[in-house]
Amino acid sequence: MMKIIYSKFSNDRCDEFNIRTDILLDENGNKYIDKSPVSYEGNLHITALYKAEAGLKEVYKDTPFVPNKIVNVEGRDLFEFVEGKNFENELDDLLHEGKTDELEEKLIAYMETVLKAHNDIDFEVTDKFREIFGDVPMELSFIQSAKSAKITDIDMVPANIIGNTIIDYEWTFTFPIPADFVIYRIIHYYMEGAAERHVLRDRDLYKKMGITAPEILVFQDMEANFQKYITKDHEPLWKLHESLVQPEYIISDMVRSDTFAGSVVIDGNETDSLRGIPDEKGDLEFEISIPGNAKEIKIRLGDRGCIVFLKSLRIYGGNKYYTPEFGSNAKTVVSDIYLFGAGEPHFTVEDIKDGYDSLKIKFSVVTDNDSSCIYNYLIKGGFVNGDRRDYDELEKHYIAAIELKNIAEYDRRTLGKQASRMAAELDAIYRNPFYKATKPFRELYKTYKYITCGTAKKQIKKEMRKHSGEITDKKAYYEEAVVRKRREHVGEKFDRMCSAETIAKEREELKDSDIVISVLVPVYNTPEDFLREMIESVLSQSYDRLTLCIADGSDNKHKEVGRIIKSYMSVDDRIRYVRLAENKGISENTNAALDLAEGNYIALLDHDDILHPEAFYNVVKRINETGADFLYSDEAVFYDDDMERPVSYHLKPDFSPIFLRGINYICHLSVFSRKLLDKVGRFRKECDGSQDYDLILRLTSKANRVEHIAETLYFWRSHPGSVASDLSAKPYCIEAAKRALRDHLEEAGEKGEVTDSDFPSAYRIRYELSEKPHVTIVIPNKDHSEDLKLCLDSIFERSTYENFDVEIVENGSDEPATFEMYEEYKKKYEGRFSVITWTRGFNYAAINNYGVKEAKGEYVLLLNNDTEVITPEWIEEMLYLAVRKETGCVGALLYFGDDTVQHGGVIFGIGGSAGHSQKSVKRENNGYLARLSVAHEVGGNTGACLMISKAKYAEMGGLDEDFVVAFNDVDFCCRLTEKGYVNMFTPFAKLYHYESKSRGYEETPEKLERFNGERDLLRQRHEKLIVKGEDPYYNHHQTLDREDCTPREDYSVFL
Repeated sequence: MMKIIYSKFSNDRCDEFNIRTDILLDENGNKYIDKSPVSYEGNLHITALYKAEAGLKEVYKDTPFVPNKIVNVEGRDLFEFVEGKNFENELDDLLHEGKTDELEEKLIAYMETVLKAHNDIDFEVTDKFREIFGDVPMELSFIQSAKSAKITDIDMVPANIIGNTIIDYEWTFTFPIPADFVIYRIIHYYMEGAAERHVLRDRDLYKKMGITAPEILVFQDMEANFQKYITKDHEPLWKLHESLVQPEYIISDMVRSDTFAGSVVIDGNETDSLRGIPDEKGDLEFEISIPGNAKEIKIRLGDRGCIVFLKSLRIYGGNKYYTPEFGSNAKTVVSDIYLFGAGEPHFTVEDIKDGYDSLKIKFSVVTDNDSSCIYNYLIKGGFVNGDRRDYDELEKHYIAAIELKNIAEYDRRTLGKQASRMAAELDAIYRNPFYKATKPFRELYKTYKYITCGTAKKQIKKEMRKHSGEITDKKAYYEEAVVRKRREHVGEKFDRMCSAETIAKEREELKDSDIVISVLVPVYNTPEDFLREMIESVLSQSYDRLTLCIADGSDNKHKEVGRIIKSYMSVDDRIRYVRLAENKGISENTNAALDLAEGNYIALLDHDDILHPEAFYNVVKRINETGADFLYSDEAVFYDDDMERPVSYHLKPDFSPIFLRGINYICHLSVFSRKLLDKVGRFRKECDGSQDYDLILRLTSKANRVEHIAETLYFWRSHPGSVASDLSAKPYCIEAAKRALRDHLEEAGEKGEVTDSDFPSAYRIRYELSEKPHVTIVIPNKDHSEDLKLCLDSIFERSTYENFDVEIVENGSDEPATFEMYEEYKKKYEGRFSVITWTRGFNYAAINNYGVKEAKGEYVLLLNNDTEVITPEWIEEMLYLAVRKETGCVGALLYFGDDTVQHGGVIFGIGGSAGHSQKSVKRENNGYLARLSVAHEVGGNTGACLMISKAKYAEMGGLDEDFVVAFNDVDFCCRLTEKGYVNMFTPFAKLYHYESKSRGYEETPEKLERFNGERDLLRQRHEKLIVKGEDPYYNHHQTLDREDCTPREDYSVFL
């Protein structure tokens, strides 16, 4: 009998490839590896894995390498357990010892052996290859001449080699794959697997293995397609961790942002002070010189309790380094997190080897005067007085969930068999002559039941007769009973959102309003609970001048839908109902509901959703105040029946037509005048699936006034099969939406290609530019020639737009290399590259104003010198928006060097000034309401990459030169907004921004004083936007404490 001593789950893949790897130990101490599918869908993958051994033996028969042997133990096929150091670790040892040449030699020798084994046949594209790796350009010569093996393990990376054994060959395929792709993966996954290995980037390993730059591009696409194939739409566990395990305190709010002060003590003598301001991630990094014969280094971290997150501590000597053993006086240590109590927190290093002369340490610090706050954080996070809530714990939950899933799968198959058997039995009953003969009597019994039990109205009257002796006011009793019936299923939920007193007050306030709202609801086979809650949420509105217009397209198996509706009609005469002869689709069914409408305003409601009890009170009140003919509100998404715990809030901006062209952010609740609807026409059948989006596009383009009600008035139910749950359940919606967008553009007289964005149900429009205006890219620069070269090369070599020039505003460079580079680029890009000189001292605003004044272009693009272009079409994408009459300035999506977001637009009011939307989220994140995947309106943009017409720049008087360094771009955007222009952001223009390399950070007292003065000036000039935070494109229920766009911590629709 063997026992499991270790388990690993590949839980970042889809079910088809999700496997479990166990290390087994038998009674004699022998170890084996067992690989098994986590779910039923993975059986084929495991079967293929066990078959791969024989094929790989043949491929590598003339090399030292052999695949891990499969043995049969106790009737089970298992892999042998191979002990030893893998090849990746061997290479790393050479790297740490400074033997980079030897590392390269060993790695190349290994790759040449692998390449030799994959030289049997010519490469060809098969259907299976195309399914997994996508298409490759066969017209390219290196593809045509590519060699392959009959069977290929693409995962021959060094981590999978121990000695001469291939320990893991899970990704083995039996069709031709270019041998160079295997080599590409070996280099890529080793060289990019750790930051310390990046030194190999300069050694041209790809080139030395005969892999050219075009080949790398092809192999990158192949790898991307492969990863997509094995993950599909699966959400990996590491992504879920961030949302499932959240501490009560947000670390980014607690990490010190002011100047850190510490010191260094070597052998009892204080030698250095440690002072610095954390970077944008809250990290501090210091290098400490080590004198000869040093015995002990003490790193003091201040003079009060704190939490230190230690990122790295290494000792260097030349190009070698090691991680020493060290101690601390921390009260609690969990992994790399150190909790220091009162006193002098410090690390102590005594493990100092000869020949090493510097120590580098990187960490972040959380401090607080109230030490209980730190303890509270640690306790809540599970770091003290309990087990740490980390991936191990989460994986336990994951294992349990998998087990439940397997049980559910078994139950589903079992129930399926039972259902089939029962269906056969039921069919036999239906075919029985006696059953057919008694059908008239069964129908008569149904009628008798209805007469006996009666409608809801009859049931109330029956109750009145039963308690007639106790009732003094029959009319009041009846009315009260009717109200109870109207809110029988939603009453408890509504009481948590709005008191009875508030309902009465609002009803009295608007009793004389002449607005009648007709609520259109097409129903189709609606579950009873969902249907009742929807109906009652309308009938229980505090504003009661409405009609509920229901068109029923349910099939004959769901006649109870009509009976339920009619039961409510018996107690409320505001319901209009039609039973449709056939289900004509969502648009035609909604038009049938529209035929029942009598109101002068129309509202749309899905058959399984719920309205807030004050929804129409808020709508009518806003109509009375503004005369709006189209209104929309915020909404909450909830799962199944759990309305009181929303999955998410959709907190929307004020009307944003460009945003609407990217995604239907308006959605629910939408209310519009009947006159406006008559002007644009009814629902269109050809847009079924996105019929609301189509109608909203047509309505808002013709509306006199669109109003956003920044309150959550609509609850959108997510359940299996609903669009809210999974758009892939209804893929036809996407095509319908694209059609609606194309028709919308045509109606507006604009030309453009509608394509998919990165986010499902989000779209990208490549507008047709009627002209190709000249753009001048203005780049202020002082030295930093290497950074500028990277910036310029990315502009000239990657940009697809041709009508542009680059203008450098030279301001105080000292290094000869800078001026040599200027001359080089003037010759290389004659007529498209120029240098003008600013001589009056540093003033960022004045420098840019000077550059714009001298610019040749009709449009100017302000750009920092520490940027790098990513997307070739970046200039066109910014121009698409910049040429619009209403546009102020246009910003781009900027990333830090670690591929986290640096800029997704500027939000006014964040932190008392302004902040960058979505800052520091990962590159693959689509952003709040998909804002990192679609173009949209924003409060402002960073001056690090900002496009505007030269005429509008001049109209605004350029950047205000009172803002010498900071906030000049924010002030500029505020003034554009106050002038009536709309600032735009596009995520389709992507650049890296390495940020403040030229000027550095605000770390000296003088710089901090100037920074605070400029912030105060900004607040004085723009009180509404900055102090009050009234950014029209940022909902006032969203936090102003962070840049992640989440709701305020105290926000809830429930009392």
